This record gives sequence, C-alpha cells and structure tokens, in this order.
Amino acid sequence: LLDSNIDGRDHPFILGVTAPGLVSLRETLDSAKRQGNTHNLDQISKDWTIAANLKTFSEAVLERIKNLPNLFEWEKQSMRDKWFMGEPDTL
Repeated sequence: LLDSNIDGRDHPFILGVTAPGLVSLRETLDSAKRQGNTHNLDQISKDWTIAANLKTFSEAVLERIKNLPNLFEWEKQSMRDKWFMGEPDTL
C-alpha cells in the first residue's frame, strides 16, 4: 500500500481519477456516513471506483493520444513512440 508519492519508483503504479468533476472517495464516504448510510460503504466505494475510471498517468496519456481528433494514425504512433522513449515534452 502506498501512503505517499514521494518515491519515484512508485509513480508508474499510482492510479488517478480520470472522471472530471467527480467528488473524492473520502468526501463520498463521509457524506454517506453523515446520512447514516454506513452499511453500504463497501458498495459505495466500489461504485465510486467504477465512476472514477482510475488509470495510471501513462494509461491516461496514451488514451488521450488515441482520442486526439484531426491527426493521422502515423502522427499518433509518433507521439506514442516519443512517450515510450521518455520524451514526453515533445508531445
């Protein structure tokens, strides 16, 4: 279990929310507790995880490249290649 992101070796494994505007899991669970809904916390957490569409940073970048409009496939492939070769600032 990770408790911080200070160790760079952990970065490829850290998952982030890719659903804009989604309330944090902590806020969601706190809200449920305030409403007395403590018996469904596991299901609320599972539902939130699905809605959050968790991804690693690399997964999010590659998905974004894949979904870029108005680019030829060879341009997208070039961007992916640069990402994999460790040249992210060329994107």
